[in-house]
Amino acid sequence: MTVPPPPPPPAAAEAAAAGAGAAAGTAPAPPPCAAAGAELASASASRVSSGLVLTSVAAPSSSSSSSSYGGYWRCGSRQQKMWGFKRKYVDRVDCSADWVSVALDAVGALLELPEAAWFSPDPETTAEGYRQFIAEPMWLRKVQARLAAGAYALPYHFKQDVALIFRNARLFNAPQDKPYRDCCLLEQKFNMLWAPINNAFQRAARHKRLQQMQQQQQQVGQQQQQQAQQQQQMAQQQQMVEQQQQQMGQQLQQVGQQQQMQQQQQMQQQQHEQQQVHDAQQQQQMQQQQQRVQEVQQQQQEQQQVQQMQQPLEVKTQQLQQLLPQHAEVQQQLDSNLQCEGTVVPAAAAGAEVITAANVASPVTQTNAPPDVQQHEQQQQMLQQFNGSAELAGSDALDAFVPQQQQQQQQQQHEEQSQLQQMKQQQQQQQIEQQQQTGAAES
Repeated sequence: MTVPPPPPPPAAAEAAAAGAGAAAGTAPAPPPCAAAGAELASASASRVSSGLVLTSVAAPSSSSSSSSYGGYWRCGSRQQKMWGFKRKYVDRVDCSADWVSVALDAVGALLELPEAAWFSPDPETTAEGYRQFIAEPMWLRKVQARLAAGAYALPYHFKQDVALIFRNARLFNAPQDKPYRDCCLLEQKFNMLWAPINNAFQRAARHKRLQQMQQQQQQVGQQQQQQAQQQQQMAQQQQMVEQQQQQMGQQLQQVGQQQQMQQQQQMQQQQHEQQQVHDAQQQQQMQQQQQRVQEVQQQQQEQQQVQQMQQPLEVKTQQLQQLLPQHAEVQQQLDSNLQCEGTVVPAAAAGAEVITAANVASPVTQTNAPPDVQQHEQQQQMLQQFNGSAELAGSDALDAFVPQQQQQQQQQQHEEQSQLQQMKQQQQQQQIEQQQQTGAAES
C-alpha cells in the first residue's frame, strides 16, 4: 500500500482539476487504495447497471465535483487544527490528556479537512436510497456527539465507528468517484491521528494501573500497619494475660500460705488441746499415784507399827515362857500351904478369883494378914499379870494375819505403779512422735 502525497493547496488543486477535466472530460483517476476490493467493484457495477440516480453530494459529476471540491478548499482554516493536534499530541509525547479529549481534537481536525465534507452530515439526508445499500449509517458528527456524551468506554469502540464510516463510503461509492478517493485520504489522516489517541489511552491505563498498584501498596501498607498494631495489641494482651496469670499465681500462693497457716494453727490448737487433755490426765494420774503412794506409805507405817508392836510381844512371850516354871512352883507352894491350913484351892484360875474376891471384900485386912498370906496375895497378883499378858499375846496372835493382807495390797500397789510407769513411757513416746510430726510439717 502506497501512501498518496498530501493534497495541494486550493489554487493548485483547482487548476489541476480544471486541466484534467478539459483534457480528458472525466474526473481524475482515484488514488490507489488497498481497501478497494471485488465487493466494492461489484456493488458499484450493480448500482450503475440498475440505472439508479443518486442526487447526493457524495456522488457528483466530474465537473460539479471539481467545482464543489474547490469550494470546500476555499472555506476553512487551512488545517490549523491538524497542525495544532500534531504539535500538541505528536511532538509532546508526555502529554497527560485523556484519550476522549484527544479523540475529540482528532475528530475536529478531521472535520476541518475538505475531504471530510462528504462524511460530516447524516448520509440519509444527503443521498437518496442510502438505506437500500447501507444497513448501519455512521458519520463524523454522530461520532463526535457520542464522544462528548461519553458513550465509548474504550478507544477501540470509537475506532470501530470511524472505520464503519469509511467502509460505508466504499460500499456506496464507486472507486472512480470523488467521495471514494476522499474516503481513502481521510482514512490515512485518521490512521495518523490514531496513535496519540491510543497512547493517551495506554498512558491513562498505565497511570490507572500505577494508581491501583499504589493504592494496593497503600492498602497493603495499611494492612501491614493494622497487622502490626494488631500484633502489638496481641502482645499487650498477652502481657496483660501473663500479668494476670502472675497475679493469680501470687494470689494462689498467698491462699496456699494462708491455708498452710490455718492448718498449722489448727494443728497447734489441736496439739495444745491434746496437751491440755494429756496434762489433765497426767495430773489426775499423778494425783492418783500420789494418793496411792500415800496409801502405800500409810500401809508401810502401819506395817512398821505392827512390826514394832510384834517385837515387844515376842519379848513378853519369851518373858512369860520364862515365868511359867516359876508360876508353876509358886502354884505348888500355894497349894501346899493351903492344904496345910485346911483350905482347898481349886485350879489356878479359881484360886485367882477367890483371892481377888477376898481382896476386894476385905481390902483393909490385907495389911494385918500374916506373911504367908501376903506372899499368897503377891503370887495372885503375879498370876493376874500373867493372865493379862497371855490375853495380850492372844490378841497379838489374832492380829498376825493382818500383815499378810497388807502384803497382798502392797503387791497390787507395786503392780499398779509398774503399770503407771509404762503408761508414762508410752505418753512420752507419743509426745516425741507428735513433736517429730509437727517439725516435719513445718519444714
